[in-house]
Amino acid sequence: MYANSAAANYAVANSAVANSTGANSPVANSIMILDEITTTEGRTLLLKCSTSFSTYKRWEKSVLTDFNFTTYADGNQIDPSLEHANRLRVVSNISIGIYNLQILNVSLADEGLYRCSYTNNKNNYTKEIRVKSKYFL
Repeated sequence: MYANSAAANYAVANSAVANSTGANSPVANSIMILDEITTTEGRTLLLKCSTSFSTYKRWEKSVLTDFNFTTYADGNQIDPSLEHANRLRVVSNISIGIYNLQILNVSLADEGLYRCSYTNNKNNYTKEIRVKSKYFL
């Protein structure tokens, strides 16, 4: 379920990860924030993510039909192999916890589910933003 851009749903789930021995070990809570943005072609879009001094951060995107995520940015570096890397920018100021993804000249190909992930104090945080075109609701 997605929220409109005026309000967001918050979900907290406990998770486990495999450690180096292959056994599952509990980690701190994973926190997910869901949001939705509707835009029109040709605009500049800023996807916002607050990271609170994280040690690891990443932006990813998935088309809405398959949910296989592609890494767009690892830290502040946009993946140069992306066909439209020249339209993507990481806009960040880590000292105040800002880690945003800017998309220039938005097209229909930019529709999808974007995910900002970061780790802070043994917590995993994920913010997912669904981007939709105004003309294809």
